Amino acid sequence: RKKFLSLYDGAVYKLGIMLGLIILAVLLISYSVFASIQSDQTRLEVATKKLKRLNKKLENVSYTDSLTSMHNRRYFNLVYERELKRAKRTHSHITFMMLDIDHFKQFNDHYGHQDGDTALKAVANTLKTTFNRPDDAVYRLGGEEFGVLFSANNEEGVEEISQKVLDNIEALDIKHEYSSVSNHLTISIGAGIIDSTNTQSADKLYVEVDSALYEAKDSGRNSYEILTI
Repeated sequence: RKKFLSLYDGAVYKLGIMLGLIILAVLLISYSVFASIQSDQTRLEVATKKLKRLNKKLENVSYTDSLTSMHNRRYFNLVYERELKRAKRTHSHITFMMLDIDHFKQFNDHYGHQDGDTALKAVANTLKTTFNRPDDAVYRLGGEEFGVLFSANNEEGVEEISQKVLDNIEALDIKHEYSSVSNHLTISIGAGIIDSTNTQSADKLYVEVDSALYEAKDSGRNSYEILTI
């Protein structure tokens, strides 16, 4: 009996040690797995944040003109819908203005594309400083064509700002000897005053204001045409 009890106690002791080692191994493995999961989760969170930042940068690039750092026409389509809704809420008007540099092809042909890019930047900066209210939004629509979306409740106000733009562009004093309009760079403007009840899409608005711009060009350029939509 004593021998049996001795063997039993020895077996229990060994079993206890074995179970202790197994439990310790399980704990070590669990800790290792948990630490790995935590590390993976941290790396995943860091990667997700980086991906969000990259997506934001890509989104900004897709909406921004690289030469002038202005927003492009794609972004205008988004902002127009938002501004139209705001105008409806406040029972106000918004104005969309399109601007085109006069005889810019001749400018590029004779002075070169590098000077052409310099002129585009100068025009862009002038528009940014002219339209500097918080709600003013200036765009490069493509090529030598720019756009502005701003608040204006009457034609007199739009005429005043249009003339100011013409004067500010001429004040740049950029030489353009190959223009039939002036010896210096000039611009033509078409503008549409949009009533808050208007439900036109951005594309339809673009077509209407573009027709006003061409009227300004047909009337001799370095001028503006305004219509109410």
